[in-house]
Amino acid sequence: MATITLIRHGQASFGKANYDQLSELGYEQADHLGKVLREREEPVDAVFIGAMKRHRQTAETCLESAGLSSLPMTVLPGFNEFNHEQVIERYEPRYRDRD
Repeated sequence: MATITLIRHGQASFGKANYDQLSELGYEQADHLGKVLREREEPVDAVFIGAMKRHRQTAETCLESAGLSSLPMTVLPGFNEFNHEQVIERYEPRYRDRD
């Protein structure tokens, strides 16, 4: 059975002149995620990213740490901006209750 793993970009550079880039913490988050994916040894067949800079930076850093830097990335602009909380709530309705 196929598995789809959704990953949100690492922390962006809030308050900076160019928000659309990862902060230092964002790079650390992407690196850590890549290491976790490598440890889990889950197969990755395809990578889809939005067209924003922070999406590419997250994916490149994560894939490098996972040992998967040779995987091509397909850019899908529809991933640029959407309500990630809504995606979580639809997948797992119990998260609608914020308490």
